[in-house]
Amino acid sequence: MIPFGRQLRFLLWKGVVVKRRQKAWLAIEILVPILLFAILALIRTRDFNEYHSTCPYALREITARPVE
Repeated sequence: MIPFGRQLRFLLWKGVVVKRRQKAWLAIEILVPILLFAILALIRTRDFNEYHSTCPYALREITARPVE
């Protein structure tokens, strides 16, 4: 039986070897989280306190009329 530390070292080394062989996939794995974080940071720093009227019509008073 191989000791746990040696098994862990072999698994980590295998991961390094696989990453070396698939350089495009490694680039995608690194760039996608960075891109998503940048988008999130831009959204969070944007000022959303601008007021935009949701109703395109002019406001007018609604009077209560009796129903006939």
